[in-house]
Amino acid sequence: MRLGCLNHALLTQRAVAASGCRLVAWVANALEAACRKVMAEALTDRLDAPCLGIIPAMSSVAMAADILDLRVLDA
Repeated sequence: MRLGCLNHALLTQRAVAASGCRLVAWVANALEAACRKVMAEALTDRLDAPCLGIIPAMSSVAMAADILDLRVLDA
């Protein structure tokens, strides 16, 4: 998450809604540890969908399945 991700996420949510679809959930990728918590809280407060998780910088995509909380999609 970097500067500008909040605006990008909000514009994406608006585009999804304008297309007639529903934003089901979102995932953050944490690139800058310094702003990770603040940006995640800002997105959580502003997006109309739950966060599945925050993916830290990692070397393997397979590890992402251990981080994301897909149970929120059952709601």
